[in-house]
Amino acid sequence: MLDQALEHGPELVVLPECVYPAYYLHEFRPERHRPFEDVIKLFAQRAKAHHAYIAVGLVEGTSELYNSVFLLGPDGNIEGHARKELLWHFDSKWFTPGWEHTPVSIKGTTAGMFVCADGRQPEIARILRIKGARMLIDVTNWVTTGRDLSNLPNPQPDFIMRVRAMENEAWVLAANKVGRELDSVLYCGKSIVINPAGEVVAQAPSDQPTILLAEVDVDAKGLDTRPHPVRDRRPDLYGGLLKKGKVENPLRNEVYVALAQVDPGEAAVADTVKRFAGYAQEQGADLVIFPELPAGTYHAVKDALSSVSVLTCFTTMNDGKKVTYILRSGRTLHEYCRVHTTEEEGITPGDSIDVADLTHFVAGVMQDAEGLIPEQARTLSLAGMHLLIWPGDCPEKEMVAKARAAENRIFVASVTSPSGSGSFVINPYGAVMGGCPPGLSHMAIIQVPVVLAASKHLAPYTDGFLGRIPAAYGDIAGR
Repeated sequence: MLDQALEHGPELVVLPECVYPAYYLHEFRPERHRPFEDVIKLFAQRAKAHHAYIAVGLVEGTSELYNSVFLLGPDGNIEGHARKELLWHFDSKWFTPGWEHTPVSIKGTTAGMFVCADGRQPEIARILRIKGARMLIDVTNWVTTGRDLSNLPNPQPDFIMRVRAMENEAWVLAANKVGRELDSVLYCGKSIVINPAGEVVAQAPSDQPTILLAEVDVDAKGLDTRPHPVRDRRPDLYGGLLKKGKVENPLRNEVYVALAQVDPGEAAVADTVKRFAGYAQEQGADLVIFPELPAGTYHAVKDALSSVSVLTCFTTMNDGKKVTYILRSGRTLHEYCRVHTTEEEGITPGDSIDVADLTHFVAGVMQDAEGLIPEQARTLSLAGMHLLIWPGDCPEKEMVAKARAAENRIFVASVTSPSGSGSFVINPYGAVMGGCPPGLSHMAIIQVPVVLAASKHLAPYTDGFLGRIPAAYGDIAGR
């Protein structure tokens, strides 16, 4: 199949993870297979013969094994390589994790390479982007437990990798296998090419081998959001990413969250907020979340909520800052001032990203297009957050929320106005649990089993937090 692809005259070919000898190394014995040096030489010969770059996933080593990606250049030399960091499922039975994140150059364009599940960890792609990568190459073995062979699900091709492209303003090129190994490992296919705006340029099906051909414009721009996911980062606030992180067990297994999708343009907005908060309290909600309210309404809304004992959350401009408040009976328990801002917006930035301990569970907040800056949700999650509250609008908000929920194993609650980008709750697996119909001034109460956010297990032997290597992430925090 590689030879068929090379017949098209590509400048770069991307192949899957563990092309040789296999991914599931059941009863693997190196002496039964070709030596690694001979295997890499075969790919080098192909690269040289066709004057192409080839990125290929291989099992590296003999006594100590690594799950690696190698880039072979048009001259047949190894231009760079990376070793898988987040060992997925049975990976840890035979592989040693890697941790270096060194970009490579492909025809003058800086690219970053990683292997499969490393795409689930936002830190890895982010470090490569900070180091200049405009292309992210993922050699992968995305597995699935789906039943429909024509459309096998996996969160990475379904939404996570599109968000990786958007948040890093970079191309994503990912090659996966199709079919089965040893009657127990099923691949979802869906090899994919995504542009910096998160748009799918080309994608393979789930059920048949495919050669994808795509033209990559390395100068293509991503989304022009305020704040911008790359230019408006705040490395000084990301020190939490350099820690292992902690997991907090909530005092209750579930809480009831009310999404109050109200129209902030109503004349008596404080009365509307009080009315919906009253509904939420009467109907048994633990927390009611409102969308962004008009500037200058803070005091009126706070006074209106003084007679309501349910936890309430609303966002508004106050003294030049955009602030999200969490209150009970009119008393402020937590406030978050948006930290990622731009001069054009005229918003004074806050100076901290902190969680809110609400007794029964731990919450955090991000606003608007901050959702496209992965450091925000990650920092809060590593501090023990169960529920991420996300008021405001953002491009592809539901897809981004799914990625933040799945990569951090948290719940995400989005609330907007009836004409906004959506009010919904996403569970730690990236699925929508419920929400409000668009266009309606409406409240929905959703049972949120926050206890699920106390587990960061992604697969047997794989923990999303314990599998991180914080010592390698200094570039994210500017250190």
